[in-house]
Amino acid sequence: MVYAEIPVETSVLWMDSLRTTNLQGESLRILAGNYTDPVFGSAQAQAFMQYRPTTTNTVITSAAIYDSIVLKLRYDFYSYGSQGETPQTYAVHEVLDTLFSDRAYYSNSVVSISRSPLGIGTAAVNQEFFKSEFDDTDADSVITLKVKLSNTFGQRLFDAVDREDENYTNFDLFKNVFKGLAVLPSNCDKVTGFNHTDLNSVLTLYYHEGDDKKTITYSLSAGVTFSKIIPDRSASEISALDQFYTEYTPASKAYIQSGTSVITKMDFSKFYEYTDTIPNLVINSAEIVVSGVEQSSQYYLPKTLSLTLLKNNNRYKTYVEDPENLQTPDPDYVKLNGVVVLADELKFLVALDQGGVMNMGYNSSGNSYNSFPTLFFQRLFDVKDARYPYIALRASDPQPGKSVTRFVIPKDGVKLKLYYTRPTQSDN
Repeated sequence: MVYAEIPVETSVLWMDSLRTTNLQGESLRILAGNYTDPVFGSAQAQAFMQYRPTTTNTVITSAAIYDSIVLKLRYDFYSYGSQGETPQTYAVHEVLDTLFSDRAYYSNSVVSISRSPLGIGTAAVNQEFFKSEFDDTDADSVITLKVKLSNTFGQRLFDAVDREDENYTNFDLFKNVFKGLAVLPSNCDKVTGFNHTDLNSVLTLYYHEGDDKKTITYSLSAGVTFSKIIPDRSASEISALDQFYTEYTPASKAYIQSGTSVITKMDFSKFYEYTDTIPNLVINSAEIVVSGVEQSSQYYLPKTLSLTLLKNNNRYKTYVEDPENLQTPDPDYVKLNGVVVLADELKFLVALDQGGVMNMGYNSSGNSYNSFPTLFFQRLFDVKDARYPYIALRASDPQPGKSVTRFVIPKDGVKLKLYYTRPTQSDN
């Protein structure tokens, strides 16, 4: 058996159109807040959500009088930014554009909101406690943000309650009038996640009839929800990264930041250069190692990374390249014989021998990420007349569209380690 260690050249890309719309089967989270990073600059997150009545059978009598309206959002304990406990102040605005469930929304989607906020609320966020709760799958702590909204808005919503009116009972009509809410950072030093599907996340309208106090609730989980994430790298060490899909080659480092769609591009051309000299090659083990990860007590690392194929123009390789022919996979999918799998937004992800998505887990003792995509590299060798040298390295947990997690590695910190044999052909 022969061992070879092949260096992998890296560069940095800023990708466009990172989907942040929440879909079933993935992490359901909306982000709001702001944090400033000495390496990446600042990132601001804005949360958008629709709401709809939990029941449309409420009967409002002539004696009913509106009292107030409150938005409550439960934190899901994702938090990124300053250490310690600090107050986070958010402003809630009304969405002015209709959101459509059959449309994808991205980290840079433009949606109009009201100039003045409907309300402002503050909650204390302790970074260390949030991280411990986020990492603890059995955690049952409940912390919520509560914001009392404008009485003008509340009265307007109260006046619309009518179980005989299709504009209220039919959500397709309701959402054209009451289009949604946006939560923006007003004074924040962290980006935090909210679980809009939790029963503690709700829009509640309070009213009374005589001495009877009553409520109408509006669900936040049945409509469109997404996050807008706005980076400002102008004063950062990667300020030159200012054009989508344009390769940026820093002097000594490579970078990844979820949410703002900064990824590291890896060039495996040297794999082809090396294996071109070997007529028969059986790869017994292929290991990718990402080492020398920069440590930070404030900005914790992604739990896993994933690899995604790139085209020569630095766009993601997708399962279906022709949007008019969604039933026909791209020929490269067929050629690679299933060693890539269908995943987020129809992107090709490198797979393990067992067929699962190849996630690179973090090894704290070695301060590195690694995984073994042996079958994938064997297939690259088998079909080497067609070259696929470019692969993106990006965070996969937390999910890129639901986080702003980041990390930094040395520019030469990626290695491909091969153990292989050269079978001899029989004379018979």
